[in-house]
Amino acid sequence: MLKKRISMLLVAVMIITGIPCMPKAEVSAASKDTYTIDVNDSSYDPRGTERVTMAKDQGSYGICYAYALASAVETSLIKTGQADSSVDISDMQIAFLTSCYKDQAGPNSSCYVYDEIIKNMNGGSGEPSQWRMHRYGFVDETEMPITLITDRSTFGTWYDRAINYKYKVKRAYEAPAGDIQGTKEIISKCGSVVTSYIVYDYYYNTTLPVYSYNNPTAEKYTNHGIQIVGWDDNYSKDNFLIKPSKNGAWLCKNSWGPFWSKDGYFWMSYETYTDEMQGLILTTDKNYDYCVNKEYNIMVGDSIDVKKDLAGYVDDDEEVRYLYDDSYFQDNEDGTFTAKKATDTSWGYNGISVNVGINRVGEFDVVIKPTPTPTPTVQPTEEPTPVPTLQPTKAPTVQQSSQPVVKPYIVPSKPSNFSGVSVPKTEYNSSLRNVDYKAVSGSTSQFKYRTDSEGNATIVKGKNVKKITIPNAIKIDGISYMVRKIDGKAFSNLKKLQTVTIQAANVKKLSKNTFFKCKKLKNVTITSLNLSNVSSGTIKKCSKVKVKVVGRSSKAQSKTAAAFKAAGIKFSYQRK
Repeated sequence: MLKKRISMLLVAVMIITGIPCMPKAEVSAASKDTYTIDVNDSSYDPRGTERVTMAKDQGSYGICYAYALASAVETSLIKTGQADSSVDISDMQIAFLTSCYKDQAGPNSSCYVYDEIIKNMNGGSGEPSQWRMHRYGFVDETEMPITLITDRSTFGTWYDRAINYKYKVKRAYEAPAGDIQGTKEIISKCGSVVTSYIVYDYYYNTTLPVYSYNNPTAEKYTNHGIQIVGWDDNYSKDNFLIKPSKNGAWLCKNSWGPFWSKDGYFWMSYETYTDEMQGLILTTDKNYDYCVNKEYNIMVGDSIDVKKDLAGYVDDDEEVRYLYDDSYFQDNEDGTFTAKKATDTSWGYNGISVNVGINRVGEFDVVIKPTPTPTPTVQPTEEPTPVPTLQPTKAPTVQQSSQPVVKPYIVPSKPSNFSGVSVPKTEYNSSLRNVDYKAVSGSTSQFKYRTDSEGNATIVKGKNVKKITIPNAIKIDGISYMVRKIDGKAFSNLKKLQTVTIQAANVKKLSKNTFFKCKKLKNVTITSLNLSNVSSGTIKKCSKVKVKVVGRSSKAQSKTAAAFKAAGIKFSYQRK
């Protein structure tokens, strides 16, 4: 069989991560460093130095992804001597420019409407917040202050303010989640990394001067973006409410203000589930170029040496790695890819993702076009199609959303890997401030409760209404008390009660006669998946009650389901 000829245009595109169009000597991460960080040290803590900026407060806005990224930019600028600790990068600009997922956040965008922009800003997908910001760069807070978010009259000026950038991404790094050494290496180069984790109030140990957090959850999603600025390999596992298997923690900077915890920082166990770890190096050169074009013609069955082409852009201490999954090329795992087939009637892009050590270099996109076979005895059946050539100074034309850098930040009630709302402090975490909890008794329109001085709440008695929902927390004077218990007979003799929903994630037990003589009770829905102890007499003298256990998967539902099964109570599953 005669070989078909393939024309290939390899384009290394710097999305957030990429190869810069200049010699290797100019991309050295340490060329302008004002200080060094030894990755072999057992701990690194920049607090009390001029290496980090003060923790900001995102308030009620769900834009933690923007605050985390802005803080990382500030730290990088300080490390490379381009700013001091007074630098203040605009969080508003990042949130604004990444508010439209499919369209650009500009005057020609279909979503360029004030109310639409504000709605989309409250919730961040790491994909656009990362790859779009490489194109626009970053501006100072004075250029686009967060106060604009409530000033509708200035909306017409937002785009011009946002694109008047002062800093651009020069080099970007990524380490996989759980890669402790790789994360330390990025911190040593960039001063910090950005990641995200899942926030549950009850996993924080707030009795320590600096809060600690460990969440060994099997729920593989995240909902809050943070900056990691340091580490301590010997941080005791005994400091965590949920004890990890080993010592060691990251020093994290939050976006809930300097009065949360101590100066806005907390310790997070190495074993807490997070997304990937990313770091940035910036430049003030507005003309800095981000794309390199490579053009090739190869035959089906022949190979291309990608590693060789990256040689001028890889530091001596870095290695080239590959991530590839496509039917057009075979990864030979030696730096080469072999062409397996060509298209006969059309041409398209086929991506080869390339990692350089901890540095994700970018994406090689292969444009495949059918061309005549070079064999003299066979005439081509069609005119050869010219190979397009991308200009180095132009923006890349490939689909930039094909390689997301950071997973989105989402609320726990909506576990999705695409979009959602990042966790604002005042909505989910007001209980974490330095407050004095009080032991009080009170009531809502649906139930009576009591609290204690440790921040816990107990549901004492439901009211005689048709519907009762037990929330995760009860707010009293702006302070959240976590619901951890439902008293026995809490829902007894309630003649009007028809529906009960238990959302409280900390309720682990339902006692005998919790639901007693509720003649009209039809539905009990459990969305708390930590319920592990259900009495066989939990539901008594209530006719035809349907129990539903709601969760994201059968595995997530298993603990609560097992408790009802052991109690001999029939139930059904409902998938979120």
